[in-house]
Amino acid sequence: MFILFAIIGNSWPALAAPVTFNTALPVSQGETIVRGQVIYGEASGGGAKFTIKNLALATGYGVTSKLALFGVIPFAQKRLQTPIAHRQSTGFGDARVFARYTMIQRDGRGNTFRIAPFIGAKLPLGASNRKDQLGRLPQAVQPGSGTVDGFGGVIMTLANTKWQNDTQISFQTNGSANGFQAGRSFRADTSLQVRLHDQALTSKKAAYLYAVLEAGIELRARDRLNGSEIAISGADQINLAPALQLATLRWIAEISFLLPVWQNTNGAAISSDFQTRIGLRINY
Repeated sequence: MFILFAIIGNSWPALAAPVTFNTALPVSQGETIVRGQVIYGEASGGGAKFTIKNLALATGYGVTSKLALFGVIPFAQKRLQTPIAHRQSTGFGDARVFARYTMIQRDGRGNTFRIAPFIGAKLPLGASNRKDQLGRLPQAVQPGSGTVDGFGGVIMTLANTKWQNDTQISFQTNGSANGFQAGRSFRADTSLQVRLHDQALTSKKAAYLYAVLEAGIELRARDRLNGSEIAISGADQINLAPALQLATLRWIAEISFLLPVWQNTNGAAISSDFQTRIGLRINY
């Protein structure tokens, strides 16, 4: 995927990519990629409602044909409404930085196969001890975690001129701050992007529409408070996310709608309802 643009010709539009995860973003040597996404999500249950409005900016740079570096910075408003209180925060969240290295590449005429491990860290950019008139905000409402967390995994890509599949497996382990430690997590995600037509949408500019279907599973261990496990915490979830991408030579516009199809919240009252994303990606 990472050099398919070069394989099949300079008139090819910007490559499609997964919408709900950034580890497979295609970037060539010496190229910079910028993706901005507006993300809105809701969770509810037990008379409570949690909403998050997030502007996430991801950037990547191709250091070599195999090595790429990435960073993601979110700015979010989080709001928790219950029958007795209304609590919220606004600010920068924790930054994520990671490196991806292509270890295996097999290129053919109009197709490519890649396997690339990645490793990175979540850095405590966001405030983690915000308070309001009721005291310290709940951990879920805090802009940041206050911890340095490590993550890593591997991404596999198979692509040709009509469709592309990206599949990732990742793991994250978390530090402790303010007596709280989030449970470690395991994720597996896959994204299939299919070009809907053979000819460009307009005669003046190469533009192609992609239908995208993504699926993911996340397993989160229970959190810990002051060293003790919190029984009603952690969660397992399976998601589906249909999406559309409009790709031109230098930019891609995208929209997705994520729905949980199965959840195990370990007794917690609040569970995820949905998440929407609208984004724009530019290569230069």
